[in-house]
Amino acid sequence: MSLAIPLSGYYDAVLDLLAGHIGQGGAFLGEPLAVTDEDGAARPYAALYPSPGNRRSVSLSGPSEEVRLTFQVTAAGGDIARALRAIDRVRAALTDAEPRVVGLCTGPLSEPDGYDPGPVRHDTALTPSRHYSPLLWTGLIWLPEGGTTP
Repeated sequence: MSLAIPLSGYYDAVLDLLAGHIGQGGAFLGEPLAVTDEDGAARPYAALYPSPGNRRSVSLSGPSEEVRLTFQVTAAGGDIARALRAIDRVRAALTDAEPRVVGLCTGPLSEPDGYDPGPVRHDTALTPSRHYSPLLWTGLIWLPEGGTTP
């Protein structure tokens, strides 16, 4: 017998980790709605873009199987300094953190070995414009002994 692990609780937990470090209204699931500072520039924020995984089900008949998820968090702000603060806050929130999900076991989050997001980019198509960096993260999830799910 095999079972697909639901992912919504996992990504809710990752979003909660981000919200605790980014600040009020600064963590988004998908497209962000940036809040601006007094100077009109976007405050530092993070946008979580979940991965649907590979739809591989986990077997309940043998030893617990781990599923590796890779997802993106875009860290951004209205200028380079704000974008760098967002990047630092995302890394502080997620590096080695283990999202807590009822009925699911999780491993520590990390940026993939060797991944370099490149230079901070500038998007002038948005108003106000944003500086941003797409950060990739990986994490492991698996079912506890007995194979229960939330």
